Amino acid sequence: SISGSHSTARITGGGDRVGGLVGSSAGSISNSYATGDLTGSGHSTGGLVGIIGSDSDVSGSYATGNVTGDGENVGGLVGYSAGDITDSHATGAVTGEGYNVGGLAGRSNGAISGSHATGTVTSEGGNVGGLAGRSNGAISGSYATGAVTGEGYHVGGLVGSIGSSNYQGGSITASYATGSVTGDNNVGGLVGHTSLGYGGTITASYATGSVTGNDNVGGLAGHFGYGRITASYATGRVTGNSGAGGLVGRSSWGATDSYWDTQTTGQSNSAGGTGKTTRELQIPTGHTGIYANWNADWWDFGTSRQYPVLKYNGMDVAAQRQ
Repeated sequence: SISGSHSTARITGGGDRVGGLVGSSAGSISNSYATGDLTGSGHSTGGLVGIIGSDSDVSGSYATGNVTGDGENVGGLVGYSAGDITDSHATGAVTGEGYNVGGLAGRSNGAISGSHATGTVTSEGGNVGGLAGRSNGAISGSYATGAVTGEGYHVGGLVGSIGSSNYQGGSITASYATGSVTGDNNVGGLVGHTSLGYGGTITASYATGSVTGNDNVGGLAGHFGYGRITASYATGRVTGNSGAGGLVGRSSWGATDSYWDTQTTGQSNSAGGTGKTTRELQIPTGHTGIYANWNADWWDFGTSRQYPVLKYNGMDVAAQRQ
């Protein structure tokens, strides 16, 4: 295990598994950081660590350098994470040419909780997200604020693609994204594409950034597969050629107690949820009306001129309202 370590070096790697602190770790990493810019030409490039193993976690750690990778799995903190990421963050810009590119993690098979990413994320490939490019685990109490641009499919403000192809794994709870999102197919303000397992959900989450794409474009989710959206909303302007929706572009299932702003999104239709005006979304200032079924312990409803924001596990309400 690695604890209390740091690196300030600028690193350029010619192979796989390139990290600002360590290339590959079979042990956990805690209370560590890396600040230098990083460039990798192979697979699994991360601002702190290239690959973290399945019996290992990253906690209380961060990376601030810009990360550039030519291969798959490029992340501001971790390139490929088989373990959990907790109370960690990344602030640098992330640029990739392959698949699975994210502001915090390129690909994550474990849980992500209490973590965030603030840098811009850009990739020529698919599975591109402000927090994670691809995630098969649970995401909770986390957020992303950087603009996300992907030239391929599955592009999201928080996660590009969540869930596995066999409909197992993946959920998003009490998380949000505020950056603009631009992509081609399956593009969403929060998540581009989901393959959530039966019972998998997006719960108590929101997106406010503008969303632009070609097919399956949604303020919250571009293409939402199996599962359900509950107590969530979207407000960013949505622009798409086919399958554009204020909350969801295309959905196999539905949404409960979830809304989109018909005025700010510019959309009167959605594949799930209920359209509301700005006033209708801002007027309830408590656990009542359209928010009667929302968790009052997780949400701050603000004033009659504000949308609800999250206070889950001590999330910063003031910062969300700036």
